[in-house]
Amino acid sequence: KTLFPYTTLFRSECPRCYRQSYRCSMTPSDIRAARIAAGLTQARAASLCYIARRTWQDNELGIAPIHPCVWRVFLHRTGQELIPVDHSIKG
Repeated sequence: KTLFPYTTLFRSECPRCYRQSYRCSMTPSDIRAARIAAGLTQARAASLCYIARRTWQDNELGIAPIHPCVWRVFLHRTGQELIPVDHSIKG
């Protein structure tokens, strides 16, 4: 079984996101609905994305925008979106 190299995703995409003023187009209600559709608690959703539970709560409340890379990891790990994996990347 090939595991997705999450660190590669964060390493390769976050610098681009930070150069721009990043904003994920997901609203707090979209984030909550996706989590509930996956049947997850806030704590479990946060742990799937390698972020703190409080950060996930802030994302759902609209206090802080969810980072686009975190959102993509959540969708990938819950099977809602597949992220193509480049196996030529050495990590």
